[in-house]
Amino acid sequence: MYYLKAALHKIKDEYDFILIDSQGASSIMQESIILASDILISPIVPEALDSQEFMRGTIQMLKSLEPPVGLSIPTPPIPPLYGLIYKQDRTADSLQIANIIRKQFYELSDGKVSILDTFVPKLSAYAKAAARHEPVHRIETTRTGPTPSALEVYT
Repeated sequence: MYYLKAALHKIKDEYDFILIDSQGASSIMQESIILASDILISPIVPEALDSQEFMRGTIQMLKSLEPPVGLSIPTPPIPPLYGLIYKQDRTADSLQIANIIRKQFYELSDGKVSILDTFVPKLSAYAKAAARHEPVHRIETTRTGPTPSALEVYT
């Protein structure tokens, strides 16, 4: 479980950031990634059922990684988790759910999980970028209207 942390430690000076996508599947690999990380960023869709399941599953997973009480073997700390709301549309429901997520995650996790103020809006540019296998910030550099462009969001 600690091999990944050791491997990343060897190359850490060569990179500004190392991003690892665990795709959210609970497994020994995900646990290794979590324990080898300095911070965690997890996307959250602001929809009632998705966000409730994410909150329940994430908090349960973080608690399962805490070392047992009285364990004398040194264990790495669980890094802070930051939620990133993505695919947020401009509906009142989506905005309300995003606000509920921010409040409930903090309360349910005893302050161990924070939701970032930055969010990724639901825009067709993201689907277009994925289909083209191109970074979205190169496809949508400007945008008219109240929603920021992909370039603005990523910057």
